[in-house]
Amino acid sequence: MRVLIAGGGIAGLTLAALLRQRGIAPDIVEASPNHDHQSHVLGLYPFGARVLHGLGMHRSFAAVSEPADDTSGLRWLARGDLLRLLERAGDDERLRMAVRVDTIAESGDRVVVRTSDGETRDYDLVVGADGAGSRVRAFVSPATDVFDTHWACWSWWTPRDGAGPSREFRDRAHALGLYATPRQRGVIACAPERSRRLAKLFTRFDDMAGDALSAAPGAAQMFHWRIADSRARAWRRGRAVLLGDAACAFLPTAGIGASLAMESASVLADELSRSDAAHVTSALAFYETRRRPRVEAAQDASRKRAKEMYPRGFFFAWKRNNMRNLSPDFSAQIAKLSAEPI
Repeated sequence: MRVLIAGGGIAGLTLAALLRQRGIAPDIVEASPNHDHQSHVLGLYPFGARVLHGLGMHRSFAAVSEPADDTSGLRWLARGDLLRLLERAGDDERLRMAVRVDTIAESGDRVVVRTSDGETRDYDLVVGADGAGSRVRAFVSPATDVFDTHWACWSWWTPRDGAGPSREFRDRAHALGLYATPRQRGVIACAPERSRRLAKLFTRFDDMAGDALSAAPGAAQMFHWRIADSRARAWRRGRAVLLGDAACAFLPTAGIGASLAMESASVLADELSRSDAAHVTSALAFYETRRRPRVEAAQDASRKRAKEMYPRGFFFAWKRNNMRNLSPDFSAQIAKLSAEPI
């Protein structure tokens, strides 16, 4: 079976490594020249991290991650560290960096793909794991639903320096998180999208927050994203299918996007392992049936929590600042995700 995975991020590399275990060696294209500039802090829950057991990478994952200060099993790590583990588990010789999908066309029982490096190849299956701005999604599902909080995040790294556990700070219109990993501390600053000068936004917070802000690099060295998500109205078209953020992108409200993307990759690999090239479309239908309700329910819960975390008014900000770290509804969603089979 000839497979192209568009996107060499968490979802794409997880799928590639799992397919190799099943005797399928996919081509992978990734638009970024390298993963260094995308190495912000992220959280991985046990329901996603357990995929690493099957890849023989869970011990290595534990060595580069740090447990969160709760009972959820969440662990913090650098996105780049997770990507390197997944590359080791797969075959990075088939990964072409700084290459993106240009065009996709159906041709009988094949999908013809032209990429930005001038190559044109035929595939039995194309997987769009190319993120929230997916080019494959434009082919599969031009109609997409978007949820926008009108807030934005900036992320960077500071030395850990033996400082204490992860902490979060909030006031009416800002939020700052400091998340410890074994070697450094990831910082995520959130504010309304119109905000500009970060240092002046967090003057009410304590010295620990002030130190993190004083260590903030220039804008070019920060990872910046709008706190908005998207949901494809269709997950598959013929022999093309969406995976991870390309299908259902998550807000950074509870760190569940990466975990669900790895789960989805595992399910897609499972269905493809019981198919041949002639029956790919049936495998994709089973994959969507198994994954779409679970993923979209989690996204709904994430959106609900976002309304609490990123308020647009004084009353809602007061309510947020007097909540526990996770609202009861979202805590229940995390427990449900951890308990349910996939």
